[in-house]
Amino acid sequence: MRRDIQAELEHLKTVKRKEVREKINQAQKFCDVHEDASYKDFIDEQYRIETKIKELETKLAKDSTLDAADYALLNHKIKLNWLLDNLEETYCLVSPIEANIEKNYLSVESPLGKALADARVGEVITVNLPNGKEDVKILEASQMKNNSH
Repeated sequence: MRRDIQAELEHLKTVKRKEVREKINQAQKFCDVHEDASYKDFIDEQYRIETKIKELETKLAKDSTLDAADYALLNHKIKLNWLLDNLEETYCLVSPIEANIEKNYLSVESPLGKALADARVGEVITVNLPNGKEDVKILEASQMKNNSH
């Protein structure tokens, strides 16, 4: 997911920013910029592009501050057992922008992710979930092979 954000950011900076700048320059040459609706649309488009660039840069900066030194089990596969119903599940503990619950990629900022982030194998921890507290036991933890998951 980080690569997707980087690719989108690069496209906005190198392609879209240039395209809208050219539209604005053309409009300035051939119309009354104070009355032309197209010119105003190009300015709005430029604003949206710059806002999106800032948003993506902020996401990447936040993601780069999360690292394995901050969270013991960041970028680990974690097998756990929900003690109440003896259910075993495996999650990949990842940064917030990589989280995808359908793939069991769990953000370190989620309630379960926060509880797991500093846990140790064999430890039983209590997790504060939206529907109450539950105890889980960490069965296994292994480093993920790479960041592309």
